[in-house]
Amino acid sequence: MLRQVIDLLPHFISIRDAEGRFVLANRALAESYGIDPGGMEGRRHGDLPTVRMPAAAALGLMPGDLPADGFEETFTDVSGAQRVVSTVRVPFLVGGRQAELGISTDITDRKRARDQEMKLAAAVEAAARDWRDTFDSMRAAVMVLSLDGVVLRANRVAADWLSVHVASVPGRRWSDLARGEPWRRAAQLVDAVRKGGRGGGAEARDSASGTAWEIRVDPALYGGDGSVIVSIRDVTEMVEVRERARRNESLAALGSVVAGVAHEVRNPMFAISAHVEALALQGGALPGQDESIAAVRAEVKRLGQLVTELLEYGRPQAPDLETLSLCDVVRSAMAACEPVARKAEVQVEHHCAPVPPVTGDAARLRRVFVNLIENALQHSPAGGTVRVTAQAVERAGQAVVECRVTDAGQGFGPGDLARAFEPFFTRRRGGTGLGLSIVRRIMEDHGGSVEAGNEPGGGAFVLVRLPVAEEARA
Repeated sequence: MLRQVIDLLPHFISIRDAEGRFVLANRALAESYGIDPGGMEGRRHGDLPTVRMPAAAALGLMPGDLPADGFEETFTDVSGAQRVVSTVRVPFLVGGRQAELGISTDITDRKRARDQEMKLAAAVEAAARDWRDTFDSMRAAVMVLSLDGVVLRANRVAADWLSVHVASVPGRRWSDLARGEPWRRAAQLVDAVRKGGRGGGAEARDSASGTAWEIRVDPALYGGDGSVIVSIRDVTEMVEVRERARRNESLAALGSVVAGVAHEVRNPMFAISAHVEALALQGGALPGQDESIAAVRAEVKRLGQLVTELLEYGRPQAPDLETLSLCDVVRSAMAACEPVARKAEVQVEHHCAPVPPVTGDAARLRRVFVNLIENALQHSPAGGTVRVTAQAVERAGQAVVECRVTDAGQGFGPGDLARAFEPFFTRRRGGTGLGLSIVRRIMEDHGGSVEAGNEPGGGAFVLVRLPVAEEARA
């Protein structure tokens, strides 16, 4: 009865004596050798047909040579099929003599299923990792929100913009994270999607920093529940290029008119100047004549400056580029402004840290700093100080040299800051309103930028940036 039960089991079951001879072998083990079960008794493995059996099941290893908790092995059966078995060998005594019971379980299908499951899990993990890497490498900030405002997923850019760790974002409420722009405008679009279910886009801008964003909000399905996908992209550079192109189109049209007017004004101005000088040579024939001549001279000089600025603004010359030191240009401009500073009783201080060279037109850049320093002197009270500083910084991954001119005045008034660089806009009596416009045009021709603002402690500043010369970037 016991033998019949053993032969019915699918496991490989055997009993061997101390010399490795089979005392018993069930049908499953014998058939793997291709022989009858009774034909195995009294024989060693070497006496049987050549089959690539697992060491534990076939090579007669003694119990002390094997791990106590069993092990897995692969073998080729008589049909040539690859099989995997899990073997356990148990020593025991029979009539005072050493013997062992060997039980090997065929786990081929289980092993194959387990291997496939591990491969599938690895593939899923790799796909998830690739998806996360792609999601996090996007330059746009992307967030997935539930309809009740909980963040389900956020990429690394979104977390960086929110100044939190990316792993801490999911599960938090959108309203607790998103403050100010561009999140305020995005929140409005999210509310619209929640109410109407339709996507939408908009632009947002931070007036303080000048940063611009393009926002897109669309409904989506996430885990079977309604959700909202928020995508925010920094388009500051694109907006600046667009505005610069639009501004240049307007300036080109305006410049032609302005240059024509300047030429028309210049001819009679020269005639007026010549007659004034002729009258001056005749001496003061009439009472108050000398004072009148001095007043006309001053106005002719002011008109001449206006004509020069109109011509420069209307028809700017292409820059004659060379590698130069911006600090040297600043020092030259300060020297040119020294008489104006003495007359205004304002001191000019210069703090220029060691900075790399830039590429530019020395004469035109000198005009930039003459305009800025003179403008600062005109807005500073007697006894005040105009400060000029320069330093090398990195901005948006690009090495640049920043130069800042700060006055001691009252700063830009409400509403004036946004119009500071508009042509002909000025609050100063006798000003042309072209000084800062010319500065911006020259900086744009050099691939640089300019911005203005108010210092926290009082006074206004104008900040210009120029890229570091290519040969100095290594």
